[in-house]
Amino acid sequence: MADTDGHNKKYPRMDLEDKDIDVGAIIKFTIVLLITTVIIYIAAVGLFKGFEWWEEYNSPPLTNLYKEKAKEPPKPLLQTNVTQYSDLKDFRAKEAKILKDGDEAIKKIPVDQAIDKLLEKGLPTRPQAEAENFLDKAEKMPSDQSGGSEFERRLR
Repeated sequence: MADTDGHNKKYPRMDLEDKDIDVGAIIKFTIVLLITTVIIYIAAVGLFKGFEWWEEYNSPPLTNLYKEKAKEPPKPLLQTNVTQYSDLKDFRAKEAKILKDGDEAIKKIPVDQAIDKLLEKGLPTRPQAEAENFLDKAEKMPSDQSGGSEFERRLR
């Protein structure tokens, strides 16, 4: 077996040699990479600033009417975080009052009386003359189920 002064006695050919790594080259590459990154960043920022200047320079001036409208949002104003809490608090207070005292606009009667009242009055229906006019707008044609022996009305 060969006599080694290296670190790995079991595998003598696997020892690390210091001359394989060039630390100076790695440091130079890192510095060049950082400088290039900074230059590209400055160029990109300059390009976008140039685009902003070009847009502002070539855009037509805004009219006074547009400037006045831009100050105030359009109606109706939407709810914001500032008014949301107070609006919700007012709404809950109003709903609690209605649940406790009842609403003056709503007449409260028992369900049985409401059913009797509805039966006496009757459900709303379409007037008979309007229903006849509606059928006049339909055309007669053979029904599919009858094989053509009976006619049915279908809307045009």
